[in-house]
Amino acid sequence: MISITLALFILSFIPGYIFKNKFHKSMMKYKKADDELLARKFNKPIKKVREEMFELSQKQKKEKCLIIFFNKHYIFYNQETIDKFVELYNKDLNEKETLNNLKDYNFTTRDEIKAIKENLLKLGRIIKREVPIKEPHEKQRLS
Repeated sequence: MISITLALFILSFIPGYIFKNKFHKSMMKYKKADDELLARKFNKPIKKVREEMFELSQKQKKEKCLIIFFNKHYIFYNQETIDKFVELYNKDLNEKETLNNLKDYNFTTRDEIKAIKENLLKLGRIIKREVPIKEPHEKQRLS
C-alpha cells in the first residue's frame, strides 16, 4: 500500500518536470518572447506561464538569457539578443541609438531598453557607466 502511494506521489511530479524542460527549451528558440506568446504556443493558462517565467527570472544569475517583468508582462530575451545589447551598451550608445540598432530583435520602446539595462546592472552582467553618455557624444560632435 505504501509503495503504491509513494509511486503515485513520484509520478505526480513527472508532468510538471516535463513541462518545465519543454518550456525552457522552446523559449530558447525565440529572440524575444512574451508570456502571452508562450501561453498560446503551449495552450496553457497565462497564469501558469507567468508563474514559470517568474521562477526562471528568480534563478537567472547564471543564465545567459534574460527574463524581465515589463508593463505587466514577462518578456524573455535569448543569449544572442542580450550579447548584442551588451555589445551596444559597451560602445556607449544611448537608449535611442541602441533601440535603432536592435530593430531586428523586435525591441519596441526605449523604456524596454532601459528595463533591460537596469536588470543587467542588477544582475551584475554589465558595469554601470562612470561618464555620462552626453560627454562622449558632445566631444565626438565637436571634433
